[in-house]
Amino acid sequence: MDDTKRVFAEALRRLQRERRGAKITVTDIAEAAGFDRHTFYYHFSSLFDLLVWMFEDEIDRLSEIAGSDWARMIEGSLEYSEEEKELVLSLFHSEYKEKICFFLSERMKSLASEFLRERKGSSVPEEYIPCLAEFLAYGTLGLYFSWLEGGMEKSAHEVFRELEYILGNSLKGFSPE
Repeated sequence: MDDTKRVFAEALRRLQRERRGAKITVTDIAEAAGFDRHTFYYHFSSLFDLLVWMFEDEIDRLSEIAGSDWARMIEGSLEYSEEEKELVLSLFHSEYKEKICFFLSERMKSLASEFLRERKGSSVPEEYIPCLAEFLAYGTLGLYFSWLEGGMEKSAHEVFRELEYILGNSLKGFSPE
């Protein structure tokens, strides 16, 4: 089933590169994937559902690579955004912007909490983890959204270095000991 979902995701990426911001429909995606709309709706309830699946799939892939290395996870997310620039910017400026921002905020808070809890030798009391996770998530996403608003003119590496500096190199503190 994930193979079919990946075919739909790749079709959306391909269409986005070809059409650069033009409206893309479920029918367009289904046809580009070699399926019909019914097959699309068997796997996804909506275009937004496909987007969430794509983000979750990428977050899972990055989590496997980064492990409990928060800094590597953020850097990988920025690199992915840069590689998929047309898609990311199109989605950021689409009707789904609010939903995507909310999804990313909730997912980032969850990831930050996981990383903080998994960190060996952490001196952060359990009761402060939700607050610290929220701070990290909103601070990180604030810079990320600002980068998107600016058209991603800086490189992912530059944004990561700025983020690292602004947070007082605290991202390194969330890496494994």
